[in-house]
Amino acid sequence: LALVISASAYFYFNTLRYNEDSEPLPNSSFEVRESKIPGAGLGLFAAEAMPSNKYLFAYEGERLDEDGYFSCYPDGQGRYVAVIDEQLPILPLVSLLQDDKSALKLKRMCEPTYVDGIDESKSNLARFMNSNSIEPNIRWTKQRFGKQAGTMHFYTIDKVEVGDELLFDYGSNYWDAVQK
Repeated sequence: LALVISASAYFYFNTLRYNEDSEPLPNSSFEVRESKIPGAGLGLFAAEAMPSNKYLFAYEGERLDEDGYFSCYPDGQGRYVAVIDEQLPILPLVSLLQDDKSALKLKRMCEPTYVDGIDESKSNLARFMNSNSIEPNIRWTKQRFGKQAGTMHFYTIDKVEVGDELLFDYGSNYWDAVQK
């Protein structure tokens, strides 16, 4: 019983913790122009000062399941794709519910969500942020639980000044995937 209560409390805490109800900053808070990083193309810059820990926006794009992602990118190299890990890491339990609608629903909850920002008409300004693993000024969180499960949100790390390029660490998994 204690294990069930602990697991329920953990899930409830994480469900609430991973919901971002703040309004994103308006597009006028940002400017897209040539990146300061040689060869990076366009970058996203602050058009206004922003305090530390300020919520900027979520990464937007077409939402794909695992089959849809590999249908679009057979080599796994979607350069504008954010991967949000599975909501529930309990895939072995799915085999206990074979040929049942609940098994399919549970299976979907155990797969990652792919948010593809390649199409500018389906994406937002987040797609223009470049990577800097040494001195990023933006951090991200990936929501795995709650009403916004399968989203990636961006926040300032420290105060950002007008004209600063907004940079976050894409992570080694991203670079490993695109360099294969």
